[in-house]
Amino acid sequence: MVSVLVRRSLLRLWGGEVKPNDVKEIGWYPLTMDSTAAQDLLLNDYPSRSPAYHFHGDYIASLPDSIWLAHSDLTACQAFRFGKSVYGFQYHLEVDQPLVEEMCDNNASYMRSNGFEPDLVIADSRTHIEEFITDNVRVLSRWVSLL
Repeated sequence: MVSVLVRRSLLRLWGGEVKPNDVKEIGWYPLTMDSTAAQDLLLNDYPSRSPAYHFHGDYIASLPDSIWLAHSDLTACQAFRFGKSVYGFQYHLEVDQPLVEEMCDNNASYMRSNGFEPDLVIADSRTHIEEFITDNVRVLSRWVSLL
């Protein structure tokens, strides 16, 4: 994916490292805010644990001088801040239902080859997407205001 390539190059520039994970994290998995998120300008009122949409097979192994803000059971760093306004998100806070469907449709064979059923991920999205969008519109709006 393009985002993985960009992320890897930026993280390397900052002295970080991205590695392939042993498992893929595709679909809806609980996201847990770290204690550092309570003082963060973007994430201070994000639910402490809530479902988030994931579509990745890599993880951030290290990123010096960054503050890790969230994790999942499978991935230690799901969100980080570097400095005051540079943020990185491993989970996909930008999705809505049509984008989830597009991601699943465009990657159906990849998903199936890794044990994921696209139709089940799409159906599961209908349960979580509305609250997820509400939470992330606040985050994205705050982020834009920092720029």
